[in-house]
Amino acid sequence: MAWKTEMGDKADKAEKVETGAVFLIGMLIFDGMSALDIAGPWDVFARMPGVRIVAVAPAPQAVRSDTGLVLTPDATYDLAARFDLVCVPGGPGVNALMEDPKTGMYLQHLAGFAKLVVGVGTGALVLGAAGLLHGYRATTHWAATHLIGMFGALEVRERVVVDRDRVTCGGGTASVDMALTVCANLFGQAVAREICLMLEYDPKPSVTGGSPVTALRKTIDSVAYQSSRHNALQTQIAIRASKRLTGEL
Repeated sequence: MAWKTEMGDKADKAEKVETGAVFLIGMLIFDGMSALDIAGPWDVFARMPGVRIVAVAPAPQAVRSDTGLVLTPDATYDLAARFDLVCVPGGPGVNALMEDPKTGMYLQHLAGFAKLVVGVGTGALVLGAAGLLHGYRATTHWAATHLIGMFGALEVRERVVVDRDRVTCGGGTASVDMALTVCANLFGQAVAREICLMLEYDPKPSVTGGSPVTALRKTIDSVAYQSSRHNALQTQIAIRASKRLTGEL
């Protein structure tokens, strides 16, 4: 398989995953994850040819997203050994994962075999805490982009960032853009366009300002205030996690 970093119609002529092969995707699920961070890419990935998705959790119990969606894992860390693609969503629950050595070691193990390692939103911070973004261009949810550099990553403020075998994106709806980017690179633009049409993914929001670039200043301030306690805690955790990577803790 050839993973390409430049998009375009020419991707249709490039080497891709054989459609008859099984391409195994591991989606990490955990308490406090963002439901859209997992549902968006799942819906795209599941429509790619020859793909099987496995929901992996730290423990066998069902997990609950930050908005109450309950998901049951297919496997745990102990049973799921390797995947072609590993995807880590974001959400408030990443704070615990950043300081969980079992999660860090598991992701390091998976990254040794995976063709692609993907972080959605603040899921990128979990990859960073596991030492998997050092030297890579990467992004995350807009409210946490200042933390990504703590893990040796080059901070990029873009919706989707592809750097070699690492793919990161903003949070929520950006996960769909990311998954379509992955699909186009693996299976070609034609397949990605078909999935895009099946999902009727043609955004024309009636409410604008979904990015700090386009949002009103008062809206940004309001959202920042509502999440200030969580953001402060996340910063402290990111600092500790980065120090563990460098041996300072």
